[in-house]
Amino acid sequence: VRRFLLDRAAACQAAGVERENIALDPGLGFGKQVEEELALIRGTGRLAESGYPVLVGSSRKSFIGRLTGVEKAADRDPASAFL
Repeated sequence: VRRFLLDRAAACQAAGVERENIALDPGLGFGKQVEEELALIRGTGRLAESGYPVLVGSSRKSFIGRLTGVEKAADRDPASAFL
């Protein structure tokens, strides 16, 4: 994921997008298993080391519900904020 995102960021810059207008999003959600989600979260530090801002869109994701047992998405706000 890191390599892919850095390659895409480089492609954006090559196409004329200024570096300060690029943020990396590891892509939480989108049908991943809980362990895959946790691996992405653990890897955010490595993304940040690249010098790009990192955006982690964790809001109310289903994996949070699976980890916490909170079924209703609207009740996952505290866990979302924690992440």
